[in-house]
Amino acid sequence: HPRLSIYSGGPEADADLVVTVLSQDDETRTLTYSMPEPPFPISEHRATIEVQEGAGTTCYVEWSAEFESDPGIIHLLEDQLGDDVFRLALDKLATAAQEQHAANVLA
Repeated sequence: HPRLSIYSGGPEADADLVVTVLSQDDETRTLTYSMPEPPFPISEHRATIEVQEGAGTTCYVEWSAEFESDPGIIHLLEDQLGDDVFRLALDKLATAAQEQHAANVLA
């Protein structure tokens, strides 16, 4: 992965970021994980990704995270994590799903 600045002038995430899967439920399509050593100034991190069915070949992904941080920078982290980290990851997920669907159609 590319290096990612968490916020302008802030730390960068390591390409070898480690996450710990806390729970996975295939029936509800939910995955909860944490980062034992987050690359940004947070603690008590816990995130959940949930995939919900839509119409036809559509689905909706909800990705939320909870964490503790210094009150002076928490707004920067919330904005940057939502705008950059989650958006980039969800864009990659959408692209991979579209490519897989196209491959299945052509097969």
